[in-house]
Amino acid sequence: DCVNFNPAGMEENLTPSFSIYPNPANDFISIQTEQKLPISSIEIIDVSGKRVLIVINNFNSIDVNNLPAGVYLVRLNSENRSSYSKFVKQ
Repeated sequence: DCVNFNPAGMEENLTPSFSIYPNPANDFISIQTEQKLPISSIEIIDVSGKRVLIVINNFNSIDVNNLPAGVYLVRLNSENRSSYSKFVKQ
């Protein structure tokens, strides 16, 4: 695992501890964690670094229909750590 620490002390895990499916996606994505991590929020970030969506509930089905086609970074926030993965919106 490649782990960095941010100034706030939250551990950032650059090796994903979750899966996104389907990937690529059209309308919805689902998140599946490897170790049943308690998720506090999910952020979707575009290639420019702008947060385009934040989800604080219903992590099983995230509506990405309104996002333009492209590559996005998904940041999964749990108690004291964040993990990242990417997905393609068609």
